[in-house]
Amino acid sequence: MPGLFDKKSHWIWTKEDYNCRKPTFVRFRKVLEMDAPARGVFKVSADSVFRFYINGEFIFRGPCKGDDKVWYYEEAEVELRAGKNIFCAEVLRYPAGWRDNPSVWRTVFPGFYMEAKLYPAENDLNNCSETMSIYSDETWRSRVDSNKALVGKGMDFLALGEQVRGDAAMDFWLEEDFDDTAWAPVEAALEFSINKAVSPAGLSPRPVPAMQSMSGRFSQVVCTRTPVHSAVDWNRLIRGEVLVIPPYSHEIVELGVPAETTAYVNFSFCGGREARVKFVTAESYAYKSTNPMRPFPTKGNRTDYKNGFIEGRTDTYIVGGFGTEDQPERYQTFFYRAFRFAQLSVDTGEEPLIIHSLDFEETGYPMEVRTCCEASDPDFAAIWEISLRALRLCTQDTFMDCPFYEQLQYLQDSRLEALFMYQVSADDRMARRAMADFARSQRADGLLNGSYPSVDSIIIPNFSLFFIGMVHDHMMYFGDRELVRGYIPVIMRILDFFQKRQQTDGMLTPTSSGGMGRPYWSYIDWCPEWDGGVPTAIRNGSLTIDSLMVCYGCRMAAELAEYAGYNDIAASWRLFGKSLSKAVLTLCRGKEGMLSDGPGSIYYSQHVQVYAVLTQTLTGEAAKTAMLSAIREPGVAKCNISSAWYFCRALEMTDLYEYTESMWNDWRDMLKNNCSTCVESADISPRSDCHAWSSLLLYELPAVILGVRPTAPGFEAYEVRPVPGYLQWAKGKVITPIGEIHVCWKRNSDGTLALDVTEVADES
Repeated sequence: MPGLFDKKSHWIWTKEDYNCRKPTFVRFRKVLEMDAPARGVFKVSADSVFRFYINGEFIFRGPCKGDDKVWYYEEAEVELRAGKNIFCAEVLRYPAGWRDNPSVWRTVFPGFYMEAKLYPAENDLNNCSETMSIYSDETWRSRVDSNKALVGKGMDFLALGEQVRGDAAMDFWLEEDFDDTAWAPVEAALEFSINKAVSPAGLSPRPVPAMQSMSGRFSQVVCTRTPVHSAVDWNRLIRGEVLVIPPYSHEIVELGVPAETTAYVNFSFCGGREARVKFVTAESYAYKSTNPMRPFPTKGNRTDYKNGFIEGRTDTYIVGGFGTEDQPERYQTFFYRAFRFAQLSVDTGEEPLIIHSLDFEETGYPMEVRTCCEASDPDFAAIWEISLRALRLCTQDTFMDCPFYEQLQYLQDSRLEALFMYQVSADDRMARRAMADFARSQRADGLLNGSYPSVDSIIIPNFSLFFIGMVHDHMMYFGDRELVRGYIPVIMRILDFFQKRQQTDGMLTPTSSGGMGRPYWSYIDWCPEWDGGVPTAIRNGSLTIDSLMVCYGCRMAAELAEYAGYNDIAASWRLFGKSLSKAVLTLCRGKEGMLSDGPGSIYYSQHVQVYAVLTQTLTGEAAKTAMLSAIREPGVAKCNISSAWYFCRALEMTDLYEYTESMWNDWRDMLKNNCSTCVESADISPRSDCHAWSSLLLYELPAVILGVRPTAPGFEAYEVRPVPGYLQWAKGKVITPIGEIHVCWKRNSDGTLALDVTEVADES
C-alpha cells in the first residue's frame, strides 16, 4: 500500500521532452479491456485546455475557464462496450508565463486529469453500487504533437492562429487498432505535492451549463479571387460534394454565412500531399486605412467584397496526403472562431487535393429566449435581432467583451450583459458566475480586476463600481439575500479604496494622469474627444465623473446593505455619497446649467450630466436643463454606445425619453452597413463588430418601453409603467422570475395610453 509520501495523484503528464516555454499540444491515450458493457460517469480536466474522446467519439471540451483559486472539471455519462475501450485526450498546455489568450488560466503545474466510476450498463446510476473505477495514471501513453503550433501577429490578444501539419502517424490515434507502443510513458504527480487549496488541484464542477453544439455550413460563395474553379464549383463543396484542386494550383475563394457565428471549422481531405490550406476568418470586409495615426483597417459596408478585403485570424494546414475516400484526413480548429466571412487559399504540389468536406460546429451558451417584443419604430425588429445575436455570441463559458478579439469578461460589459439576459430569458446562471469571478479578483487595495478570469491585470477603478451594480440588479430580479450578504465585504473594500482618495475639498483625487499603467487606467468611454477613453479634464486634476460614479455606487451599495440587514453600513455609505455630491455641486457648476468635467474645467460631457441625474445631484428642472444642454450644446463629449444604457436612464428620469429616437441612429447605421451584430462603438471604424454591451434594445423594449420592471427585491413587487417616448404603440411578452407578463399599449389621440396587461404565472 502506498504511504503518505509515495501515493500517486490522478494528475499525469508526459515524460517526453519538449520546449516547456511555448504552448504545447500533448495527446494522451489509454486502452481498457472490459468483460461486459458498462456506464461511466467521467470527470475530466487539464491545464490548460483539452478535448476528450471515448471510442473515437468526441465527448466534451474543457475545462470551463477558472483561475488560480478555482479550477473546473467537465462531467458526462458515457456508455462503454465489452472488449476494448479507447480513451483519448488532446491537451494544450500554456506555460505559466505565457501572456497570449489571457482569459485561459495557466499554472506552474501541467497536467491531465480523469476519473470515472463505472456501473453495470443495465442499472440505474442512482440506484446501484460502483463496480469499477478508472483514472488517469501511469498506464496511459503520451505523445507531444510537434506538428501543431499556435501563431499570432500584430495586436492579436489571443494568438490562436493554428499552424498544423497532417501526420499519418498521429491522425488515426482515436481508432481502436492504432499502435501507441512508440508513445512516451506518463508520470503521475505525487499526492502530497498537489496543493488542493489552489489550482489546478482543487477541482469543482463547471458553474454554468455546457456549451451547446450545432452543425452548420457556409451558405454562400461570396466571390472567387482566382480563375481555377468557379463559384458554382465551390457552391457544390459547401453543399456537401467533393472538390478536386489540380496539381500546382493556386486558388482563393471567399465564403460567407448569413450572420456572424462562433464555431469550430472542420475540413477533410483526400490525397494532396504537401498542399497548403490557409483559412482566414473575419467579422467583416474592411478597407485599407488612409490615416497614418491609425493604421488599422477601417470599416463601412460589412459585405463589400468588391472594394474591401478580409483580414482576421489565420489557420494554416499542410496536408499529409494520407487521406482516402473511406478514411479522409481530418482537421478541426482547436479553438472556436468568430466569423461571418472566410477566405480559403489553397496551394497544391505535385498531387491533386480532394477537399472532401468543409463545414463547422457552432457553439455557445444554451440561452433560452422567452421575451419577444415589437414597437412602432420600423427599425426595432432588425435592431432586436442583431442585439440578441450579439448577446448570444458574447456568452460562452463567461460573458465576454467580444468573441473575435479578446474573449475577456469585463465588468462594464458584464453588468449590462447580465441585465439583458434577465430581460430575455430570466436566467441568472451566467451572472452568478460572473459575480463570483470578479469577487475572486479583488486586490489588496480593494479594486477588482477590470477583466476576469485573466492572467493579466487591467485595473480600471470605476469598473469596480459596476460590480456593485451587478449585485444590485441581481437583488432586484432574484432577491437572493445570502448572495448579497456574501458580497457586502467585497463592496466594503471597493468603497474603502475610494474613501481613502477623498480630498479635503470633498472631491476624489484622480486615479491616474491618463492612459493605462499610471498606475490605473481612468477609462470612462470611447469618446472621440478623449484620448484613450479618459476625459481630457484629468490633466488639470480631479474628474467630476469619478466622484459622481462613486456616489452612484454608494446609493446602490446602501440599498444592498439595507436588504442584507446592515443598516449602519448603509447609513455610512449614504453619507459618503452625499459628501461627494455636495462637493461636485460646490466646485463644478458651469455654463448652461451643466456641471463641468472637473473643478473650474472648460470641458463638458454628457456623462457628467447623466450621473448627476442618476445620483440626484441634480433634480427637477435643473436636471432637465443640464441634460438638454448636454444634448444640444456643441463641444460636449457625447455618450458612446457603452454608456447608452445610463444615458437612457437619465433621459427617463428627466422626462426626455423622446430623445432616444435620434440615439437609435447609431444602431440604424449598423443596419445600413449590413452589420449582423452590434458594434463596439459608434465611430467610423469600430474595432469589434460584436459587443454585447451594445445590445441595449434587449433592455429598453421590455423593461422601459413596455415598462415591466421590479420595484422590490426578487420581483416581489413590480410595475408595468410604459415609457413611450416618441413611439405610438408597443406590445409583447416579457419573461420575469415570476412568469410571463403580456403588455400591449397604444397612444390615444389625446396623448394618453390605452394599456392592457396580463400576468401568466410561472408554473415551475
